Amino acid sequence: MNKNSQNDMYDINKYTDEELFNILDVNSPTDRELEARILFLVHRYENMQNTSGDELATFFKQIYNHFFDTSDDEEETMEGFEGSPPTGNTRTNADYNLYEYSGKNDPNSVIVNGNKQILGDMDLGNAANTISAVNAMRSNIYVNPLKYYNAPTSSQMINIDESKDVSTQRNMGYAVEKRTTDIGFTKPLDYAKDKLNPLLQQTIKRVISIDSQYRDNKTTFSTDFTFNLSDPLKDVVSLKLYSIQIPYTWYTINNNFGSNFFYIKGTSPGINDGTYDYKIDISAGNYSPANLVTAINETIQKTKAIYPDVSFGDTNISYNENTCLSTIKMDITKIYNETSYYLYFPSWSNPNNSSTVNDVANYYRKQSIPGFLGFNFQTYYPNMIFSSTLPKISSTASDDTGLLNYTIDNTNNYFTIIKYIGPNEYTSQSVIDTSFQIKLSLSGLVSRSQIVADLSTQIMNNKYLINSSISRIDIVDPLLNDPSLVGIGFSQFQLTIKFNRATTNNIENSKAIIIFPTETTQTKIWTGSNSCFRFTSINNELNNIYAETPIIKQQENTTLVQTQPYIYLKCKATGYDISKNDYKITVANSPTIGYSLTDHIAAINNGIISTNNSTITAKNTTGDFNINTTNTYIDNNSKFNISIDINKKFITDMYYLDLSGGILQNILNLSGQYLNGISDLSGSGYTFSSSFLQNGSGYTTNSNYILKIYPSKLNYGNQNSGTITLPITNGITYSTFGDLQTAINNAFENYIDSYGSHILSGSNVSFSINTSNTNYVNAIFTITIQKNITQNQYNIRFYDSSANDVNGNLISYGNGTWSKLYIDSSFCDINGYDLSNTLTSTTYSLLTMSNGISSNKIRFNSTNNYFILKPYESGVTSSGGENDIKISIPLNDSEGVPIDYSRDSLLSAINTLLSANPYIIGSSMVVNTINNVEYLKFRINILKKYTASDFRLVFYDQFSFVKCNAGSTSVKNTTWDTTLGWILGFRNTTVYNLSDYGKNGDIISLTGDTTVSVNLFNYFLLCLDDFNQNHLNDGLVTLSPKITEISLPSYANKYNYTCDPVSGLITYNANSTDSTNYSKLTKQQLYALTETANSKRSSSVISNSNISAKGYGTGPFVKDVFGLIPIKTAGLANGAVYVDYGGTLQNQERSYFGPVNIHRMSVKLVSDRGDVVDLNGSNWSFSLICEQLYQQKPTNGGSGKK
Repeated sequence: MNKNSQNDMYDINKYTDEELFNILDVNSPTDRELEARILFLVHRYENMQNTSGDELATFFKQIYNHFFDTSDDEEETMEGFEGSPPTGNTRTNADYNLYEYSGKNDPNSVIVNGNKQILGDMDLGNAANTISAVNAMRSNIYVNPLKYYNAPTSSQMINIDESKDVSTQRNMGYAVEKRTTDIGFTKPLDYAKDKLNPLLQQTIKRVISIDSQYRDNKTTFSTDFTFNLSDPLKDVVSLKLYSIQIPYTWYTINNNFGSNFFYIKGTSPGINDGTYDYKIDISAGNYSPANLVTAINETIQKTKAIYPDVSFGDTNISYNENTCLSTIKMDITKIYNETSYYLYFPSWSNPNNSSTVNDVANYYRKQSIPGFLGFNFQTYYPNMIFSSTLPKISSTASDDTGLLNYTIDNTNNYFTIIKYIGPNEYTSQSVIDTSFQIKLSLSGLVSRSQIVADLSTQIMNNKYLINSSISRIDIVDPLLNDPSLVGIGFSQFQLTIKFNRATTNNIENSKAIIIFPTETTQTKIWTGSNSCFRFTSINNELNNIYAETPIIKQQENTTLVQTQPYIYLKCKATGYDISKNDYKITVANSPTIGYSLTDHIAAINNGIISTNNSTITAKNTTGDFNINTTNTYIDNNSKFNISIDINKKFITDMYYLDLSGGILQNILNLSGQYLNGISDLSGSGYTFSSSFLQNGSGYTTNSNYILKIYPSKLNYGNQNSGTITLPITNGITYSTFGDLQTAINNAFENYIDSYGSHILSGSNVSFSINTSNTNYVNAIFTITIQKNITQNQYNIRFYDSSANDVNGNLISYGNGTWSKLYIDSSFCDINGYDLSNTLTSTTYSLLTMSNGISSNKIRFNSTNNYFILKPYESGVTSSGGENDIKISIPLNDSEGVPIDYSRDSLLSAINTLLSANPYIIGSSMVVNTINNVEYLKFRINILKKYTASDFRLVFYDQFSFVKCNAGSTSVKNTTWDTTLGWILGFRNTTVYNLSDYGKNGDIISLTGDTTVSVNLFNYFLLCLDDFNQNHLNDGLVTLSPKITEISLPSYANKYNYTCDPVSGLITYNANSTDSTNYSKLTKQQLYALTETANSKRSSSVISNSNISAKGYGTGPFVKDVFGLIPIKTAGLANGAVYVDYGGTLQNQERSYFGPVNIHRMSVKLVSDRGDVVDLNGSNWSFSLICEQLYQQKPTNGGSGKK
């Protein structure tokens, strides 16, 4: 670079103002910011002490002169020379060392200090001090003050020419001195006695009182205001803090930026969209730990009332005074049921098309689940009921309006809605939650249109209902557009009932039924083919969905049963093999049209129940069959199955005892009516007593048995079972009666019959000393007998007179009804089948036939093997479908073979899946017969239950805890360490996912990580701006966090960033229109832009392990700090005034480089968080000590300052 170019570089006339701003690195600065920046750069480059630094310092001084014109600065007349302004080169001693000027090295020049000319630290009154003396002083040479004393003349005064060097005359906040490499000598300036000030006082001190109650705008914060002084302060050299008075009215819990609340937010799909977040906030104020907990509990109670659709149960917060820890207990329940869902069949085929395709009958019905089961549409809502069909709306419009066909009175002007506890259908024993009537306001003769309009109004106005209606709709389906669908071309009434979650109870298994009145009038309103609304049933369960088309038949043909066939169970146990112990299960004859397969199975099961009922007695209340595991059914392979579970009991009543000759009589002296072998035990109490003489020599058995038991003679079925003899060894001596008792009881407990049963278990004897006569022993004998016969002691045989002869021999298998169920022919012969041959690990015996029954079957693929219960109400809907309940039917069996489902096996498979899903337990699909026609009924029971584990406690995040103040250009977010959660002691993380602390359904408790602390502030900062630059900018020095984030490069344009929805990462759109030169970026630049932006992305959940500096408060960053005020509130009552005037406080002082004038000040009281302290309208005050230069009045009659 040539010399001319270099000179041009330092010529500020070559730059525009905007270019100079760029050089200074400022953007639209205020005057104070601009001045401070220039001065900073001036001193920075002067301190370099090299040629380049000097050139740059000069350059920035020129910039200063460019922006700041000092021609209008107040030129103050020096006190004592007001009448005749001095001429020549006159400078103050403060300026002498600052600037270069003409005459500086003239030994006759004078330096003026206020109204006195001085030489260094020697005060000579009005004596002139020559430059030679000053130069000598600067060279550390002792100078006799009288050596240079001469009365100054006007020509010897130094004249200040402001036009020549303005920049050197303006006080720029720092002493700008021509730097030299010499080490100077400095020492304090002592005031010396002179003629004008014989008291040696150069300064005076004044008290300044600042009270916020006298500020101009009383509506603003009392801790942030600007004011004018009543008496301007001239020649101020220092300010010192003297005292402060602050009322204790700031709040430990304030509402600034979200410091007085926390959230309970939903975290599970459906409640995680922000709609179901519950804000727990308290009013701002001063709290003790106990009062703080009480306030939060009060808010929780209010929240319960505000959100009645969710139960907060026993949710509360407690405080342990011993540990100072708080504990939050979360007990939340939010319940939705089937009325928030709808049934959806993704794959649909027409159930009304029974065409045969490729020799497959009902081909189209077998292409989908709804087609197979009879559903005409893809979507069904379980909170609607429909009437039977009417003509189209347009065809009856005139009659509906003009004809008064219906009479309304008190017997038919209402219907009842009962909300009860399910999941089973409503009965008179059901528990009713809520019951109310929808009542018409009409009476007399009315038209259909009037009734419909009035009913709509009544439903709309009912406080228990929401989004409910009655409407008449034409039956169409624009998506399917199939005229063969049931009802197409007609209309029907649709009654929709939806309970208001805010006014009704939201409890588990809540169900609803609509009950229409029983009408006796000719013109009915609600039910019947000639009624106004044409509803078909008086009782209408809302969650029952009925298919419109009859369900496909299990078999195409029916089975005619007219010979009362039966199943015979014959006992084969030795001693019990008599007809008394056999069972005959009779199947009732069918109607003349025959049994469908479903009805046939039901008839067999009814015969089983009837047979078991015949065995029930007062002492056998459940009968001989375990009815839950004794039944018949068709499995998924269309095979007939029969399960048999028999437990025939022979109990104590069916036996009698004979003690004669046994040791119970010989030793224990037991005898009596029921012990002599004559009477059975049915009339006894099964307990007998006696006494016998103690024998010190022991007790010797004199028989080989204890007792004998005989079956009753009353023909209970055990009469041939034989005698039971309980043995014991004869001739054994037992030294004590206790040993004898043990031997007898062991004999009872260990006795096993021929089938391995402990039939005497529970029988025993008990001995004790007779308290009246200790020579005797009391004996109590208890007898218990139970003999069980199970199905393993039975043969099973299927008999039909059309196939068997009178002796039971099978003569024509095909003619019998059992062949229609493909019962194995061997089971139908006279010997039947031995049930003990069945291999099973269960308590019952299961027979599965070899061949499947010919029936309508469907085989699924992955596109048509499922249906969905989809949510539609807010609270259960989610963008990802997480709350969808999908029922998928298995395609293959356990061996991978595709399954062909019959109708009944399909229903069985679906019901198994419904029962296995915890959200829809109680749901079922069953065949419902109406007027001898089979329809499918789908009862839907859904329980979607959110509990505490589906929520999270949010004490802080970067979105919810933000506040925008009026007049602000941006929003401000609180920091973690000022939140209510932090105060309560929850500090390990900002968000507590409750699922980490308990499982679904639990009441979850969280204890704070540290103690509760309600002390918010440690100190205040008094910031005082006196609108002068002649002092250091008193900023507070605090801790600074590490810089862990990389700032975006200068060529980045934030508007070009986009979020990739697939990866979730930020990308930079380099193709976007950009008017700058940055639109063409290199690959390396694009990579840097992308990686830098993504490095800033972090979890919104802050914990001790991932907390950044921004999560905590950064400490106050304020300027013009005048004083730091430690806060000592221990023992200070709310509202009391905190006063401090101690020595430590008074040591805080602001000194100026030279005398300044102060007319106006701005004061701000800032907390240790960097925020303006809110005293909630209370006023405060503080006082200062102001030190000013003392100005003596002149003696020549001029006006002076004081």
